[in-house]
Amino acid sequence: TLDPLARQPPELLRRLRDLAREYEETAAEDASRLVTPFDFLSCEQVGDAPALLRALYSDRFLGLADIESQNNVVVTGPRGCGKTTVFRSLSLDQKARVGEASPEQTRYLGVYYRCDDLYFAFPRYNLPTRNDALDIPIHFVTASLLAKLLDSLEGWAAQHFATEFARVESIAADGLWKVLGISPVRSPGSLTFKTIIARLNKERVKAAERHRFANDPNRNPGRCFGPEVLQKACQVLVQCFSFLRERPIYFFVDDYSSPKVTKALQANLNRVFMQRTAVCFFKLSTESPVLFAKDDIDGKTYVESREFVMQNLGLVYLHAEVDTKLTFIEDVFRRRLAKSSIDFPARELDDLVGSNSDQNNNELARQIRAGEKPPLWGKQTLCRLCSGDIHYLIGLVGNMVRLAGGQNELAKVEGRFKIVPAVQNRAIREEAGSFLKNLRGIPQCGEQLVAIVEAFGSVANSHLKFL
Repeated sequence: TLDPLARQPPELLRRLRDLAREYEETAAEDASRLVTPFDFLSCEQVGDAPALLRALYSDRFLGLADIESQNNVVVTGPRGCGKTTVFRSLSLDQKARVGEASPEQTRYLGVYYRCDDLYFAFPRYNLPTRNDALDIPIHFVTASLLAKLLDSLEGWAAQHFATEFARVESIAADGLWKVLGISPVRSPGSLTFKTIIARLNKERVKAAERHRFANDPNRNPGRCFGPEVLQKACQVLVQCFSFLRERPIYFFVDDYSSPKVTKALQANLNRVFMQRTAVCFFKLSTESPVLFAKDDIDGKTYVESREFVMQNLGLVYLHAEVDTKLTFIEDVFRRRLAKSSIDFPARELDDLVGSNSDQNNNELARQIRAGEKPPLWGKQTLCRLCSGDIHYLIGLVGNMVRLAGGQNELAKVEGRFKIVPAVQNRAIREEAGSFLKNLRGIPQCGEQLVAIVEAFGSVANSHLKFL
């Protein structure tokens, strides 16, 4: 009672509620930086650093409009093309932590979920022999996604719609308990999102444990959430909160690829992820179209352009205009060069490799026909090399810097750009050789893939020189 706050319960309550917001604001101010512009070729290695992730994320990403469309979308593309970076950056948690989640900026509520969590709970999954155990993975995923959604929604709504959230939370919580089919413990805090989140996290643990005995006839798997529960929970939230009426819920499910998430597990979970509703949409990322199961365990086959949209980022980059693709690539390097903790002697890609805008395919063809090896250099060449695998370009430019003597040597160079064409050409050709070498090392089909590449090159070279 000596503390003035202790004599003012409303003010004390306000301060307690502000703790979460103050934590988010502090976390958003993290000072993480790149040691060099070529660090963190994988988004997973960025870790929990929202400011750094925001600094590296380019909203000029090709295909972004389709990913944000109100459709179920399967996003596929080569490793390192930015799928994880985009999915994480579009989540409500990430936007809130970098101060970009105002109601005016928030068109939808994004929930990010990475399938490592799913793999650890259901490694090498096969369909169980008992029908009453089929819904165990759905129980796990529903609890996981709904808990993440409620946690994000609570923090965002308490900040921007505090009055309505305080008034409606108990009503929404009561509806959610009914949808889940769980009777809440009778306590003062039972009709709160925090209590539901705590229970859902326990249900996740239960589901993982039940899976271990899914084929044991002496173990009862218990009641599981069905494929309709997540959709109904989202409907309850939309009906209760007016600020959700025009804002759909997007679930960004990352790395939904076999064999990590087996085809059998995908066929099971597709009963949830391929549902078509007006309140929630599912965005699934996978490394290749062939690593995604287009059916479910009920025998339903999902048709592209009807149940879902296939967004192949590799094709998007291959068919994109050079100027559009180059604008994105330049923005990626601009962000990395600006975020480097060392005093790097360049701030634009143009400052490093220059512009070779006079180069064109006809001139290249004439040089090859004349028996020459045309030098490959300039930002336009890097742009043409890119089929979505951005991490290759970042690593390639990093190798150019290394071959040029590193940062200190580049700082001594005067001229339009720092890395001379001869060094760029050497790095590009060496990288091409390394790529083929790594391709050859792929188990079972590596030699055949290299043979296809070499045969294509031989035929193209022959046509170019003699036809």
